[in-house]
Amino acid sequence: MFKRLSLVFLFCFLSLLGYTQKENPRKYFNNVNKAELAIIDSNYQGACEYYKKAFKYLNEPFGKDIHNFLLAGLYANDTLALQMCYPKFVERKYKYIAYTNDRFKLSPYLQYLFENSNIKPKIDTMFVKLIDSLVKEDQTVRKGSHTGNDLFNIDSINMKCLVDYMNNNHVFIDENIIGNNRNCPFQDSYCWLILWHYSRTADNIKNPVNLNFKEKVIQGKLRPEYYAVLCDFNQYSFNGSWSEIRYGTDTKLLKNKNNDIRASIPDYTKDRRKLNKERKKIYLCSYEDYLKKLEYERKNMEFTFKNELEKTSYFKFINAMSLQILQDEE
Repeated sequence: MFKRLSLVFLFCFLSLLGYTQKENPRKYFNNVNKAELAIIDSNYQGACEYYKKAFKYLNEPFGKDIHNFLLAGLYANDTLALQMCYPKFVERKYKYIAYTNDRFKLSPYLQYLFENSNIKPKIDTMFVKLIDSLVKEDQTVRKGSHTGNDLFNIDSINMKCLVDYMNNNHVFIDENIIGNNRNCPFQDSYCWLILWHYSRTADNIKNPVNLNFKEKVIQGKLRPEYYAVLCDFNQYSFNGSWSEIRYGTDTKLLKNKNNDIRASIPDYTKDRRKLNKERKKIYLCSYEDYLKKLEYERKNMEFTFKNELEKTSYFKFINAMSLQILQDEE
């Protein structure tokens, strides 16, 4: 039965691929945002429909979206959603066991798809080994007693190795190339440890490397949340200069003399129109929708809308304060 059902839906899936349109990252992220808002409303079938539209506009969707799409498909009993998601799990060597449990009606069918797949992984194992070695070296230096110059030097060396490999092999840090941390679709790659440290010290490196992060976001090669968080938290534009542009992910909470935390919120949270204009340029949802997602994810751990940098205790604290401010304004 599963085999016959698999062939039917595989035909439907291939037919859908036949009508795949030219890549359009803006339409991809717009539909993903609508899907995530549908999830917040517990409209899982509606979310699946938006994800189906989104996946037509990007050949390599992002891990968190694959995770959310698959989970919504299981809740909605949408077999086509499973058909569209499982190939990416196999290609990127994601672990799938967490999705095949008894509480989902279609779990046996999903298990069947994974166990009978003839799809080959596409992970660049050499690239992954390089990243792992750079991260190991990076963390070894930081665990010891070293000077600031030692840290700057290791950041510079690691970035040069990383960029040289990408240039020589014509690859970027795409999730479909390097997978994700712990082989989980919604976890960040170890590669981000290198980028995080580089972004915080790039102004101290004599020859800063321009990774063209914003360009990669516009091309749909890099999640805009990554770019926004790194820019906001580090206040760095990644091209050798400091940037005044903010995306609303780094609300600074510095108490004034009266210990009034809310008085220290930056002006951009008050100028919501300007903030949303900047967010829209890199395909981010509105600040209001962003806060809705923060509140939902704080209470619901299954679906994920953010990246790992936003899940630290620091970001949880400032985002909670931002939510309170928005509620007070209403």
